[in-house]
Amino acid sequence: MLRFLLRRLANYLVLVLLATCIGYFLAATSLHPRANFEGRNPPPPEASVDRQLNELNLNDKTPVVDRFARWLGGAVHGDFGRTVSGGSVTAEMRRRLGVTLRLLLLATVIGGLAGVLLGAVSAVRQYRLTDYAATLASFAILSTPCSCSQSC
Repeated sequence: MLRFLLRRLANYLVLVLLATCIGYFLAATSLHPRANFEGRNPPPPEASVDRQLNELNLNDKTPVVDRFARWLGGAVHGDFGRTVSGGSVTAEMRRRLGVTLRLLLLATVIGGLAGVLLGAVSAVRQYRLTDYAATLASFAILSTPCSCSQSC
């Protein structure tokens, strides 16, 4: 049993690492923090923009792998970097954690109750239209990717 749990834990760690890498590289290649400095009057000097983006680890002139290594080194120690406005990402995450946990708890309770209720109805009305409809709805819900913009 312990071996099974350790193997599962190792699988989850690999999954978290893979999701972190993919998420970082997608964000780093698709977001353009330099655009925050465009359109200002008077335009800031290029060296000043580069210096500020280097401080935030967002400079698109630095290779993505180097930026990721620097970010990962800080993330391992609990420092997730700085926002474009200069605030701490860790502090922002702490600020939003309460709402996320409440939503997660509420969704878990509602999902659990609805699942048990739907399972009981399907068991009582086995091989009838209600059972097939509940099974189809369950498969559709479970196979639909999350489309919310935050904590999924």
